[in-house]
Amino acid sequence: MDVPRILDAISSPADLKVLDNEELAILAREIRQEIVATTSVTGGHVASSLGAVDIIVALESLLDMPRDRVVFDVGHQAYAHKLLTGRRSKRCAPTAAFPASPSHRRAPTTCTRRVMRPTRSPSPRASQRRGS
Repeated sequence: MDVPRILDAISSPADLKVLDNEELAILAREIRQEIVATTSVTGGHVASSLGAVDIIVALESLLDMPRDRVVFDVGHQAYAHKLLTGRRSKRCAPTAAFPASPSHRRAPTTCTRRVMRPTRSPSPRASQRRGS
């Protein structure tokens, strides 16, 4: 008989508020298992995903999400966040945003990710160097 997972009952960070420290540790283990299970099928990066699980569980259990904002250094680190914010059903694998290598083709997925790059206006020094 399968034991129900805590992860399966989580649909938003608010659900973490009722868990005690032992249950949060179990949840973190379940998230790591989910990441390993997903990437064993799809391939891709797991180190930063696994390394960020505990801090993401801690942040989301303490902060008022989504009012409080968290900025991730790379998309790989955000996979646990996606699992805890109700986006698990989309089957967004860590590889959906970042393939393992340029030759690795992106697997079909329903996930979309828009990368917004800040625009920079040329600095006054740059235009002086060009002779403008």
